Amino acid sequence: MYITYISMLNSAVDSRLDVKKVLRAEYHRLGVFLDSRCDRRRYTRILVDATRYSMYDEMHKWLILGSNLSHILDTLDDDAFSVSTDVVIAVPSADNYTLLLYEWTKKADLFYSTEIVQINALRRFDNSGPVFFAFKKNLIDISASPVAMKIDRLSNGDIIGPVWPIRSCFMFRTISSTKVKPDQFLQPLSVKVWYVILAMIGAVMAILIMFLRLEGVRGPAEIYGLSVLLTIGALSQQGSAFVPSRCAARIAYLQVLFCSLIILNYYSASVVSNRLKNKGEKMNDSLITLAKSNLKLAVEPAPYIRSFLRVPDKEVRYFYDNRWTKIPESEKYLPLDEGLNHVAKGLFAYHAMVDTAYPYIEHSFNYRSICELTEVHLFRGVLAFYARRRSSFTELMKVGLTKIRNVGIQKRELIRWGARKPFCPNNLLIAEPLSIQEAAPVIIFLCISVMLSILICIVENIIFCIVPPR
Repeated sequence: MYITYISMLNSAVDSRLDVKKVLRAEYHRLGVFLDSRCDRRRYTRILVDATRYSMYDEMHKWLILGSNLSHILDTLDDDAFSVSTDVVIAVPSADNYTLLLYEWTKKADLFYSTEIVQINALRRFDNSGPVFFAFKKNLIDISASPVAMKIDRLSNGDIIGPVWPIRSCFMFRTISSTKVKPDQFLQPLSVKVWYVILAMIGAVMAILIMFLRLEGVRGPAEIYGLSVLLTIGALSQQGSAFVPSRCAARIAYLQVLFCSLIILNYYSASVVSNRLKNKGEKMNDSLITLAKSNLKLAVEPAPYIRSFLRVPDKEVRYFYDNRWTKIPESEKYLPLDEGLNHVAKGLFAYHAMVDTAYPYIEHSFNYRSICELTEVHLFRGVLAFYARRRSSFTELMKVGLTKIRNVGIQKRELIRWGARKPFCPNNLLIAEPLSIQEAAPVIIFLCISVMLSILICIVENIIFCIVPPR
């Protein structure tokens, strides 16, 4: 605690003394010793300014020394006192001093009053609302309805404490089977395994070329062609029309067949496992990425959505300018149940508060749809209780809220009333047929192979017609 000393002996002190500046205390407690026996007019001014600037708070500790208790009590304004006020009055008595400690015993009649106030829908979340208007007019001391914590509200009200986290987001399913994945048939095996398989194919072809020469095959084209066909047939477990006559060639070919069989079994098992865990890569929590996607969008018709979409944030502004303004007005809003039903079907993103969306999702969606849910947040914040700026009840409410939090009541209420995130089992297996998007790479490869085969057949027939065999 810091103690300040200000001399009042100078006659020009009234024009130079700035009580608000001298007794300002924001980060450290300040002890104030005031001797009222010097000049009653001057110390009265200090007490009046202290009342005006709300300096009877937890940051100021007062010790007032005086000779007449009644004069001091007449000057002090106990309406500015609160539960955190620390004022001690010392009055001389014989050879000692009598200390009078201030105790906050303010009483007031309790009553409730209501007043209908019209609020501009475009300005619901600014400081012009009825609560902060009442704070400015000193009509109320405490707001029982929590309000989002924002920096620009601190000049109109004091935060008692955070009480409830809130967030809103766009929800949609990430369905893996709706995407074309050219590399899905290479993923079951790692890159190093594929390198080993390619090296094995080269080694097998070289060995088969040597054995084919020992078998009496002399033409280079026939030797290389048979080596390629034998290797591919062994890897595909299709066998071969050419049967080697030597034992060494037969043993080598059988070993290639067994090795290919083992690799094929591992590959098949990995493909099945990958299909059962067919979960696509989810989108980043970014409104810019969502704006660039081809998902259809809609929001819950709530009054706060306009305020959320007009936040001066880079991602929000990009989403609003490049996607939201381009949606027809008749397609922007859907009821909660209808919007989430579209989400369950896929290729649709719906915005809602998680407190209202989670219960519906938990009871209406299956496990697969829940595990495929992706969230892109539009707003995250914490609601807090507010009190009038420098209200005498602020510290009292802070102490009460702190006790509620320390004994676990607040955590228990959050668990009880907060919406639980829908459960997704980690061992969920998804058995679904291969979609056209997933089969597209195979179909494309097959079409290319057929076209290449037809082209080679045409070239061979042209060569046969031009150059007849001898």
